[in-house]
Amino acid sequence: MASRRSQRISTVRPFEKTVKFNASIGEFEYWDKAKSENVSVPTLEFTPLVTKGRLSGFYNAKGAQVFSNYIESSKDEEFKAFIFQSGKPTNLPELSGFWADIKEEASKNQIHFTQSIIGIAVIDGVEEVVELIVFKSSLSSWISIQEKSKSDVMSSKVTLTKGRLMKKGNGKELIEVTKKEEDEINKKLAKNPRANTPIIFYEFVASDVTELNEKEMEYTDEKITAIDEYFDSQSGERQNTRPSRTNESVQTDGGGGGGGDDDDDLPF
Repeated sequence: MASRRSQRISTVRPFEKTVKFNASIGEFEYWDKAKSENVSVPTLEFTPLVTKGRLSGFYNAKGAQVFSNYIESSKDEEFKAFIFQSGKPTNLPELSGFWADIKEEASKNQIHFTQSIIGIAVIDGVEEVVELIVFKSSLSSWISIQEKSKSDVMSSKVTLTKGRLMKKGNGKELIEVTKKEEDEINKKLAKNPRANTPIIFYEFVASDVTELNEKEMEYTDEKITAIDEYFDSQSGERQNTRPSRTNESVQTDGGGGGGGDDDDDLPF
């Protein structure tokens, strides 16, 4: 089904909320500007529409949050990183370029390759377009959902929720943490917060994946068109996000089996 574009290119950002998964507590959350606080969303009803790549993380050396342009493929496009200082954007040459070239510097400074999944979410009973960002272990969770699903996740409604408590094994494999081991770790940390214990974190899973019907596909096509138009206006050139519907444009250098919180990022 072809995407319909209007004659006027939209410059209005199609989403206001950026949602991320807090792996330490196993819940999704977003920043509420009005309340100036993070709001937890234990279960996220989500219809993914478009995927992009960008950088995220706090740059300690500069004391600021890192932002970047959105890209389709890290193999074909360069990141342009920047921070805001005194309300003005300042470019970061050391974190700009192809991911393969900047990965070492980015990892050293805790700057992450981040997959941006723009889609429709229902939060507090209200439907809206949001940006779901995943990186490191949460990126592994998202890749795993796509690999294990019998349906095309990018053409479905998915219910995302807390999964198993995990730790990283001796290799890059992830191992489920038993209840006994969790209790022992918590006891050690209660006595000494600096105790040497495994890093444990939750994965997120899809408790339900339901393919969109024809009417829903038409509705989401209109949303994708608006998103396409926005990114066209930002880049100054056409960016076809349509392949993201089937995930054909997403390339990964690693599979869904890795991804502990201290693993390398898994780029497009």
